[in-house]
Amino acid sequence: MSEQHDLRIFGGSVVSTFTGEEFPADVLVRGSEISAVLPPGTPAEAREEIDATGMRIVPGFVDAHMHIESAFLTPQQFAAVTLARGTTTVLADPHEIVNVAGRDAMRWMIDAGDRTPQTQLWGVPSCVPALEGLEHAGAALSADDIAEMLRWPGVVALGEVMDYRAVVAGDPRMAAVTAAARDRGTILDGHCPNLSGAELSAYLATGVDSDHTKNRTEVVLEKARLGMTMMLQEKCLDEDVAKALLALPQLPPLCLVTDDLAADHIVTEGHLDHIARVAVAAGFPPHIVLRALTWTPAQRLRLYDRGVVSPGKRADLVLLRGELAAFDPAVVLAGGQVVGRDGTAVYEARSGETGALEGRVDVEAQDEDGFRWRVDLPDGTHRFRAMRVNPRDTYTEAAEIELPVSGGEVAWEARTV
Repeated sequence: MSEQHDLRIFGGSVVSTFTGEEFPADVLVRGSEISAVLPPGTPAEAREEIDATGMRIVPGFVDAHMHIESAFLTPQQFAAVTLARGTTTVLADPHEIVNVAGRDAMRWMIDAGDRTPQTQLWGVPSCVPALEGLEHAGAALSADDIAEMLRWPGVVALGEVMDYRAVVAGDPRMAAVTAAARDRGTILDGHCPNLSGAELSAYLATGVDSDHTKNRTEVVLEKARLGMTMMLQEKCLDEDVAKALLALPQLPPLCLVTDDLAADHIVTEGHLDHIARVAVAAGFPPHIVLRALTWTPAQRLRLYDRGVVSPGKRADLVLLRGELAAFDPAVVLAGGQVVGRDGTAVYEARSGETGALEGRVDVEAQDEDGFRWRVDLPDGTHRFRAMRVNPRDTYTEAAEIELPVSGGEVAWEARTV
């Protein structure tokens, strides 16, 4: 007699991320792995059972680009709110906290993430400070620092290379940073909104091969055409982009990512499950959305043990209520253990303290006069350059605005373009 299974999930339909088909099946789990996917009712002993009648069984969701600090949560708290939403694996780039507290912050985040049942992998921030010489930071990472940190346990990538202008210009520091990652054979994540033509070629030539930023539709196609993994966050998901990608002779690999979502948004709207619903509303078929949540990001992160419901794969599973397009998680398993039900974490937090972390960013003291905008112009109304923010997302564009000047001071407060 074959060894007893730990868990049988029966009554549901498995959704294949390879073919897009749905088929009735019992999924069996032993330890942290899927041990069998069998026709319904096939004899097999299991210690526990989950009734998935009316549900769809899909792989756990994989977020290939995000920042835990953007949720204003520790790694443990982040796992508690996102696991129950179906997100079982993340690649986190902690560039925000590392810009404040340096290498110690990276170690602190890794240690904290290890205390959760969520797979939290890490990218070493490539730009600390984000734009050298243009801003204040609490730390600085050299190419040698980054080369060492790329060898740390849990690190699988170079975090988003956001100083793309320096890369294109051949800046020695950024060249050394990308070279360190290429020598290590690691993943190089990109950040290059609307970079195109010769500049895009120069950027790609360094080994950076993904982008998660908002691009014009024609640039999305250009980047995909050149083999860049396109990571679509909420602000990138519009009907024009969906139509253009779906009209291609072959759909390129796509990842759905969250990038920056605050805790209140996650609790009220969702995490990757929310992004999935946005993608469906934009026109992407649900089975393509599922693949962009699971198989493709798993391949991107070189996690070949997940992303499909198949024997031998890690038992990161999500049981979805209703139609696939609703992406409504009812039960979530991570490593074969139930960790979420109905949007609430049900696992016991691991004991142990990560300790305190300190960091600071020092800026010059400012008084009220420091916020006055003084100009050498006569009294009256004058035109000034401005920045217009798109109310739907974070995209900005150059603009002009008329502002009054009195006594050499611009009345700029509470003015909008």
